[in-house]
This record gives sequence, structure tokens and C-alpha cells, in this order.
Amino acid sequence: MLFLKRNQKRNQKKKPKESVLTIRENVTSMWFYHFALDGKPICGTSDLTMPTNVPVDAWGWVSDHIHERYCPECTKRYNKMNIG
Repeated sequence: MLFLKRNQKRNQKKKPKESVLTIRENVTSMWFYHFALDGKPICGTSDLTMPTNVPVDAWGWVSDHIHERYCPECTKRYNKMNIG
């Protein structure tokens, strides 16, 4: 019976992992943001990025004191994805 349970677990189909859209910050330039799927910028930049707590719906918002900047290529690719 134990052998059967182990084989059943191995043979179960795994659900495909859903991609998660997040915002990441470029580590070489403060306040420059990229959209990312599964932690990789969608623009394909080779620049290092780090996770942020910025929500996806805040994309494009610019404050008076920080003057955030957003990757134009990420914006183009996001708009082509028809998300939301």
C-alpha cells in the first residue's frame, strides 16, 4: 500500500505555475522601475533588479519629491500583454 501511495504522488500531474507580475527596482539607478514576470524584467534588460513593495497598479505614479521613473520598454510590453 505504501508503494502505491508513493507512485500515485509521482504520477499526479502538476499544475503549471502561474506567472506573477510584479514591479522591481533597478539596483544601479534609484527609483527606476521595471515590470517583471517571475522576477525577470519583461523588457529583457540585463541590469540587476531587486524586489519592491510597490503594487502593480501604482505603475506610472510619480511623487513630487522622489520623481520615480519607469522603464518605457516595460510599459510597451505590458500594454501589448492586455493584462487587467
